[in-house]
Amino acid sequence: MTATVDVSPWVDTRWAAILAHRSQVESQRPLPALLSGLTADARHRILATE
Repeated sequence: MTATVDVSPWVDTRWAAILAHRSQVESQRPLPALLSGLTADARHRILATE
């Protein structure tokens, strides 16, 4: 990796898009399910960069 992009202004939009796929969030294996088990702060730190 040679670059990162700060996408923190869009974290709420990204999370809403992830939650729109309920079948993915309810499963224990996919990343959305893991993210939903984190605190909002931890989730924000993960989703704030690309």
